[in-house]
Amino acid sequence: MDDFSLRSNLEEEATPFVPSSLVEIMDHIQRLRDEVMTSLPANQLNHSQIQSLLENLPRLTGQELTDLGHKDSLCPICLNPYLAILAEEEMALAMDSPAHPVEKLGVARLSQPWQCGHVFCRRDISKWIEEAHDSCPLCRHLLIKPNPNTEADEPVPQANNPLADLERQIGVHIDLLRSRVRDMRDSDMPLSPNGRILEATVAQDDDRSQFSGMYS
Repeated sequence: MDDFSLRSNLEEEATPFVPSSLVEIMDHIQRLRDEVMTSLPANQLNHSQIQSLLENLPRLTGQELTDLGHKDSLCPICLNPYLAILAEEEMALAMDSPAHPVEKLGVARLSQPWQCGHVFCRRDISKWIEEAHDSCPLCRHLLIKPNPNTEADEPVPQANNPLADLERQIGVHIDLLRSRVRDMRDSDMPLSPNGRILEATVAQDDDRSQFSGMYS
């Protein structure tokens, strides 16, 4: 998607989005997220760079998430709560045959001095890196150490970056989703075992719709 298409989409988003359900919030966030993801070029890393990035992804603990202010945050890619992702990791590590590779379980942060510090679930950021993207999926800050002799390694200016506008829109809707989640918890409305939101029916029966993550 080129900049013209992105700007056209942003103009369409000028109409205020007024959700009537959690399903609409999730669908809207997913659509905006997909626009960002498909707009960033892949195949920018070689094999050794990919392996180095994957090997140096830190594995965050619950306390580290709290210290970073992300105790109640969601992964911006799959929208799963970080605490639910940590619980999944703990359960999988206790099993003889985890459903997913151990190195892709848990939560990671882009924590190198030249990186942006954004937090993701390891499964999603690992897949992003394996696709050879050389920048953060949120802010486009470089994942690899910049070459001081190359101007092309400078971060993309945010002032004229349509992806930054899309990111801000996603942030607004994620905040709205968090607010709805807190309201559901306060009113004892149901959440699924992995922390994803379940849309209760009017009759409050057992027919609920469960959201799956970006990658299963």
